[in-house]
Amino acid sequence: MAASTQLMPDTVYVAIDIAKRYHDVLVCWPDGQGKCMKNRSTTGFVALYQ
Repeated sequence: MAASTQLMPDTVYVAIDIAKRYHDVLVCWPDGQGKCMKNRSTTGFVALYQ
């Protein structure tokens, strides 16, 4: 599947690094703000919804 070269102006980027003990999550909003989170693998991604 080819990636689209045109992005919507309100695109939110989410990067998830899945590891054995901890998962790293990086969220970047269109206004340039970002948030980094580190979740234990046993808790899941509940913090993303809060």
